[in-house]
Amino acid sequence: MDADDYLFHEDNEKIFFLIKSKKDEYCFTNLALIHVDGDSAVSSKRSIKRYEYSSEQIGEVTIETAGTIDMDVELKFVIGETEFSIDVRKNFIEQLKDIYKALITIGKM
Repeated sequence: MDADDYLFHEDNEKIFFLIKSKKDEYCFTNLALIHVDGDSAVSSKRSIKRYEYSSEQIGEVTIETAGTIDMDVELKFVIGETEFSIDVRKNFIEQLKDIYKALITIGKM
């Protein structure tokens, strides 16, 4: 987990949810979304982007559920002007529902 290196421990920042793919990490903390963006699965190059909940509006939060053949579910949302679409295995749908609810709640604040 690379995102842990970018937490503000001195501000009591804590990880709430972490979604990790072959090349990306999406770390949802109590203060921000930290996106560790990898070039590819074989590259060690990373780009770290931080989206503070206090200064970036969250909206357009949706979950697209999997069909009978699909193996994943998509979590889609916007932070500021940045659009996210994160594929998650459909057996993690219950955890994804918690992230969905959290993003909706943060967006209202």
